[in-house]
Amino acid sequence: MVLVRYLVEAALDQPNPSRELRDILQMVLEQGEHRDRLR
Repeated sequence: MVLVRYLVEAALDQPNPSRELRDILQMVLEQGEHRDRLR
């Protein structure tokens, strides 16, 4: 999901993402990477 990764990176680039948001986005990125490896 390129779009998801783009949105996550955009959110992480914000000046001060909340810790909860950052944790959630990190999990999403890791899930996406696992999914990419399974292909």
